[in-house]
Amino acid sequence: MKKDKETPNGAGKEHSIDEWFNGLNQPDGFCDDVFKNLPDFFTSLIDLFSDSKQQDTALFCSLILLSGVLPNYKVLYDGEVLDANLFGYLYGAASSGKGVMRKCKQLLLPIHQEKKKRTAAALLKYDQQMAARKRKRKKGNCIIKEGVVSHPDTQAVDDSPVPPPDEMLFVAANNTKSNIYPTMASNSGVIMCEPEAMTLTTALKQEHGAFTDLLLQAFHHETFSYSRKSERTIEIEHPLLTVLLSSTPRHVSHFFGDPENGLFSRFAFYRLNSASDFRNPYRGKNANINTKIDIKAKVVKKVYDHLSGLSMPLYFTLTSQQADSMFNYFNSVHKEYKKQFGEDMDGVVKRHGVIFTRLAMILSMFRTYETDQLKMVDEVVCSDDDFKCALSITDTLLGEALKVYEMLMGSKRPQTGQAALTSLELKIEQQNQFIELYNAGHSMSEIAKIVLGNAALKPTVWRQLKKLGIIKNK
Repeated sequence: MKKDKETPNGAGKEHSIDEWFNGLNQPDGFCDDVFKNLPDFFTSLIDLFSDSKQQDTALFCSLILLSGVLPNYKVLYDGEVLDANLFGYLYGAASSGKGVMRKCKQLLLPIHQEKKKRTAAALLKYDQQMAARKRKRKKGNCIIKEGVVSHPDTQAVDDSPVPPPDEMLFVAANNTKSNIYPTMASNSGVIMCEPEAMTLTTALKQEHGAFTDLLLQAFHHETFSYSRKSERTIEIEHPLLTVLLSSTPRHVSHFFGDPENGLFSRFAFYRLNSASDFRNPYRGKNANINTKIDIKAKVVKKVYDHLSGLSMPLYFTLTSQQADSMFNYFNSVHKEYKKQFGEDMDGVVKRHGVIFTRLAMILSMFRTYETDQLKMVDEVVCSDDDFKCALSITDTLLGEALKVYEMLMGSKRPQTGQAALTSLELKIEQQNQFIELYNAGHSMSEIAKIVLGNAALKPTVWRQLKKLGIIKNK
C-alpha cells in the first residue's frame, strides 16, 4: 500500500492507517533477544504455547508466580534486604488469552498441595490430642457427683494443645483483614493469584476487607501489625507476598484509582493483544500440555525444597560492571521521564529498579540450578545473559506502566466529543497536531493540553511521538 498523503510521518507503508494507528496502542511484546537468552527452564516452558502472544504471557506470568516460591533467597538493594516477590497485573479483552495464567499457576500446585497435606495431618493430630485431653479431664480432673462439679485444681496451667498453623501457598483474593493477617503470620510466604481482579477490588472496598495497606507495605517487606480489641495483636516482620491479577482494561482504573496512591507504581503490567485469531482447540501445542507442565512443576518443587532447607539465606549479586550498567540505564530513564512527565512517574521508575533486580534474581536462580551449581554456591552471581534478559524485560514493562498511567489519567479526561474522537479523520489530525506542536517547540504538557484537553495526558503524546519516530531513542 502506498503511504497516504494525510498519514503522519512515521506511519507504516505496508499497513492500512487503521492498522498503523491501532498499533500505537498494542502491547510492545518482549524482544526476540529475551527468548534467545533465557534459562532452559523458561525456554522449554514458553515453547509449550502455540503463538508469540501466549508465549509472552507465559513468560510474564511464570516470572511473577515463581518469585513467590524462592524462600531464603535475598538481595541487598539500596541498604535493604529484599526477597524476590513481585506484583503483576495482566490485562486484556475478554477471551484474549488470560487462561495462560492458570497454566502457569499449575507450576506451583505441588508446593501448595504439600502444605495443605501437612495442615490436614496436623489438624488430625490436634483433634486426637483434644479428644484425649477431654477424656482425661472427664475421668480424673473434673469429678461429677450428684449434679455438683468439683474442680480440685482451678489454678492449673492450661495444657490445651495449640491449634496448628493453616499452611498454604495460595490465598484467596476474596478475603478479609482479620483472616489474611493470621494467614500471612502462619506462612513464610503466600501468593494471591486471581484471574478476576474485580474479586480483590470488591474485597478491598468492604468494611472488614480493606487491606490495601498490606499490599503497599509487603512490596518492600515492611513490618506491619494488626490489632483489634477483641483479638490478639499480630505483627509480621519482613512479610512475603506475591500478587498476580488479571482483568479487562476497563477494570484497571477501578482497581488502582489514583496513580499517585502508591499501589500503581508497585505493579509490573502486561497488556494482552486481543487481535489473535480463533485457534483450533484440538490441535497444536496447547492440545495436551498439562503433563509437560507437571514435569516442569517438579523442577520448581526441587528448587523450592532446596532453598527451604537452607540454614542461612542465599544471596544474589550483580557483578560490578552489571551494577554500573544498571545504574546508567535507570539514571538515564529517570532523567528522561522526569524531563517529560515531572514527578508523575518518579516512583514507577524507581520501583522498576527493584522489579529489574527481582527478575534477575529469578532468572539467575534457575540458570544456577540447571548448571548443577545450586548445592555448591554460597551466593548467586548474575550472568550477563540473565542481566540482559532482565533489563530488556524491564524496559518493556516500563513502557507498559506508561500505558496504564495514560489509562488512569485518561479516565479523568472530560468526556465531551468522545464519539467524534473515534473517527479515522480525527485520529490522523490528532497525530498531525502532535507533530506540528512538537516541532514548534511546545512541551508535552502543552501539547496534551491543546490537543487532548488535559495536560496530565502528556505520556500519551510522548509515547505516540516516540512510536511515530519523531522522538528518537537515545
